[in-house]
Amino acid sequence: MLVCEVWSTASPQKVLPGGHLIDIISHVCSRWRQISLASSTLWTYMIFSGRSSIQQVEACLSRSKQAPLCVKYFEEDYAKEEVEQYIAKTLLAHAHRLCELHVSGFSDWDFCDFVRRLLCKPAPLLERLTLEDLPFTGYDRPCVIPGRMSSLRHLVLVGAEQDEAFVNVNPFHRLDTLVLKTVYIDATLREIVEALRNCSDLRFLSLVSLTFNEEDSDEEQQPPDTVQLKSLVHFSFGTEADSDDCDMVDLLKYISFPSTTSVNVTLRQRDHFQDLGKVSPSLRRIASAQSQLSLTLSDTDRNTALLTSPDGRLRMEWQWAGEFFPTVTLCPVALSPSGLRFTSLRSLTIVAHNLTHIGKGRRHSRIWTSIFWDIPASVTTLTLDLSTSLAEKCITAFGGGRRIKKLCANIKHLIVLHADEMVEKLSALGHCCRTRKRYGAPLREVEMIMHGDPLKEVEMIMHGPALKKTLVPAWKSMIEEAVEKVRYTDYDACKHKSADVNRTLAAIYAEFGLPPCAYESK
Repeated sequence: MLVCEVWSTASPQKVLPGGHLIDIISHVCSRWRQISLASSTLWTYMIFSGRSSIQQVEACLSRSKQAPLCVKYFEEDYAKEEVEQYIAKTLLAHAHRLCELHVSGFSDWDFCDFVRRLLCKPAPLLERLTLEDLPFTGYDRPCVIPGRMSSLRHLVLVGAEQDEAFVNVNPFHRLDTLVLKTVYIDATLREIVEALRNCSDLRFLSLVSLTFNEEDSDEEQQPPDTVQLKSLVHFSFGTEADSDDCDMVDLLKYISFPSTTSVNVTLRQRDHFQDLGKVSPSLRRIASAQSQLSLTLSDTDRNTALLTSPDGRLRMEWQWAGEFFPTVTLCPVALSPSGLRFTSLRSLTIVAHNLTHIGKGRRHSRIWTSIFWDIPASVTTLTLDLSTSLAEKCITAFGGGRRIKKLCANIKHLIVLHADEMVEKLSALGHCCRTRKRYGAPLREVEMIMHGDPLKEVEMIMHGPALKKTLVPAWKSMIEEAVEKVRYTDYDACKHKSADVNRTLAAIYAEFGLPPCAYESK
């Protein structure tokens, strides 16, 4: 009984990662093998592919008896056609027993026919359904109609096509979780909105790169009313291609959710980030409640600006091609007054370790100046987490100057992470503090985060006490003369100041029992 109880508690996720863990249990000892073979519950979590053996399928089905089944069926290279056909035939015969079904990445049209036939069968026990990267197009596509699945609560569709019956027949009013990613729906925006209106119990909603039909041009037709999703816990929204932002933003206009909702937004056009505050009042309310955020800038694979809250409940990612800053501004990531207006923001961390093409010289400084210029006036604490190569220009720009007076005038507390790795650049920090004081925007406190004993680390990096005696006092005295309080803090004592997001997107999806395909980029 104990083995069955432990397995029942842990098993809902076992169908996702792969591997028959029951085989391990049955080989621990003769007693455990006797228990496992006699317990039908332990054999209901089945993971098959075209390379599984027919004997394995038969054994699992026989030992599971008539218990509800959780099945994951995924494609592998060098699959055996006879095995695929046998598994398909077997699943069709046991469709009434399925409580979970996850199907991923098949290119065989015969298998597509199997899925089509399977979806036409009554599945009264089916609670979770995941279909990923199935090549359904045109008239061959099978339509997922939740009305045939009276127990369905979780639906994940990735890379599929659905006809209008998907939203017009038996809407998703029972669903707890709905994930639609890179899905084409043969319906209009109005029809999709009306289908969502029936999802009053929806707790998890992810809409990524949807494609749908244009509305008929009718000037007298009123736009649909906003959908109120009052139970929503997490909302993921965005695009994976540059071309489909417009449709997705149009859909966002009609979705309302509570201010307690965890939000993940990914867009790829500059204008839409500037418009989000007007498009989504719900998102604007969440943004206005944030007191602490981290902005991570990168240009390694794609140009990316990522805005996150420390608890991971707000995640906004903006990606674009071309130069890192096509124009010298950071408005598109919503920090400027034209964006979401983070009116309660008090602390901002800027992370820049992977900027390789940002530029050099004056243009480099202008870019950093533009970033600081767009920081909301409510911010009083700024944390800089920079690579050594970027530190000097960034800190110099933050100081402002004769032409740019009182830049970020309300920021009184500056924190510099990894200061021991940029000691030779810290003279720029001394000039920054002195310049800000001269032009009317003095800092009250500067905190430098270092690993180990700060002064010892400085001496080691500067290769001996001689350099320490000549160089350290120079920037140290400039900082202390211009700032009321200077602190040198050991890194291990202040890990809470790290810009890392503790609650990752993967963890959020795992809470709802969703597979990685629902959030991972292709």
